[in-house]
Amino acid sequence: MSAVIKANKVKLNDYGYEIDKTIPEIEKRENEPKNEQIKTDNIDWKAIVVETVDELREEYEREIENLKREVIDAHKLVTEWQEKYKKLREQFSDALMVKDHAIKENAELENERLKLERENTALARELDSLRKEKAVLVEFSYLKLAKEVETA
Repeated sequence: MSAVIKANKVKLNDYGYEIDKTIPEIEKRENEPKNEQIKTDNIDWKAIVVETVDELREEYEREIENLKREVIDAHKLVTEWQEKYKKLREQFSDALMVKDHAIKENAELENERLKLERENTALARELDSLRKEKAVLVEFSYLKLAKEVETA
């Protein structure tokens, strides 16, 4: 019994086949001639090959055309995205410039606010001083007027 038959016997056992009935069939197949001549008298192989090649060529050409269209569409999409990217990049650059300008202007306004706040504080102190001086002058003039009224 050859190695092929033994291997097939094991395989057949694994699948639950009856080995005694199958082994003669395998032995027959092993003894059959390997190179059988296929009868091809009435078949035009050249026409079949040409037709098959033509069909494949047409199919490949259709596929190539589809792929070309897909590449063109993809290129258009990439170009659109590049343009959008450029616009967004310009807008971002403009926004950064506006932001920098706003920061500088904000710093200047903050400095001006602090300067005005200091000036306001100084004026408030001066106003308090003038109010105190006014109160003293009002009291002094009242006393002087009262003295004149008494002497008169």
